[in-house]
Amino acid sequence: MRRDVVLLPPANDLARRLQRIEFWCSPDVASSVRSCTIYPSEGSWDRGLSQWAESETPDILLDALLLRLDRFTGLRKLKVYDIQFTQARVDILHHLPNLHKLHISDCPVAPGQHIAVSPLTLCITNLALYPKENSHAADEFWYDLVQPDQLRVLEAHFRHVRPAASQIPIFPRVHTLRICILPEGDNEPSHCFATLSNFPGVRSLRILARGLESSQFDASALLPVLEEYFGEIEPLPLFLSANSLRRVQICKVRPEHLIALTQFRGGHGHKITALCRGMDSNHKLL
Repeated sequence: MRRDVVLLPPANDLARRLQRIEFWCSPDVASSVRSCTIYPSEGSWDRGLSQWAESETPDILLDALLLRLDRFTGLRKLKVYDIQFTQARVDILHHLPNLHKLHISDCPVAPGQHIAVSPLTLCITNLALYPKENSHAADEFWYDLVQPDQLRVLEAHFRHVRPAASQIPIFPRVHTLRICILPEGDNEPSHCFATLSNFPGVRSLRILARGLESSQFDASALLPVLEEYFGEIEPLPLFLSANSLRRVQICKVRPEHLIALTQFRGGHGHKITALCRGMDSNHKLL
């Protein structure tokens, strides 16, 4: 089954599913929901999948839920996977007054759509952004939708970053930053690293990065209160100038890294209070 084709069940089954959505979105139920995850089903578990077919209204089930999402007045955490965002779908988020955590993964802007930034920003504390592969820089509008003084934790995958870091808002109260810096095309790693200056309050940094060979920057200036580094050993030297750095955890340690770790302990051991040189198979960077 092609992933880019949306199949819908027969009419009687579709009606039953719409009734189920109406039940879950009824005021008595919806007001008690605190966490919601929206993702497309592969349908492998569904009996009678052979009777499903393409439709002129492929988003009828998704829209039935999204149009009622404002009934979830107590919703605190929302995860959305693999849907296309339109202006109307983005605007729905402004009607969730208690939303604190937002996770957006593989959700591009719908073709032909331009997302206008509303003066009403989202008062969320945790934001996770994972752009769809080969997506474009327009996905960065999410940063402009968040109230800068409210955000505390950010997870982001930087593939396409605007060269001018000043175009991304400054988030002064973000204390935990988990980022993948994997530039594609003509994007320079330095553009991604320059963006770190927009998070001056970061104390804990978890990073997966590549293309760092020619990168040079002063971590003590970009991240002046950095206390904890978690990541691979290659980017570590770029952050050792941070005077506040106290804890270092290295993942994916290989035998050839042991010499570098010995040198690290000798040159910076006076300011490091914890050094971990491994990661178990269940511990993920992001």
